[in-house]
Amino acid sequence: MKALIIVTFSILLISCSKKNETNQPTKSMAIAVCMTAIENKLSNPSSADFDHRNTTAKHTSVRSDGKLRQNTYQVLGFVTAENMFGGHVRTKFGCTVTGDTNGNWSVNQSVVM
Repeated sequence: MKALIIVTFSILLISCSKKNETNQPTKSMAIAVCMTAIENKLSNPSSADFDHRNTTAKHTSVRSDGKLRQNTYQVLGFVTAENMFGGHVRTKFGCTVTGDTNGNWSVNQSVVM
């Protein structure tokens, strides 16, 4: 009985000491970072209306050095925004973004087509 209690306590202790991985970069975070980068490229950023249903993020690579994990995503979608003449134009956009387990994100490339 003592051995069972010790084993149970050890398992609980190990499972509680596992690193919390809530900072894992996700597709939804990649999309949000990309949309912010695209918004900053528009003539009138406040007029940006992103088509969330047709925006996708594809996981393209993972890099890890043991402590830090980086995920790279390719994001594609559409945005409708006011151009410099006041007309609303639907435009395709794309980004390559990288996020790490420290919560840091970088935009490697962003294009409004």
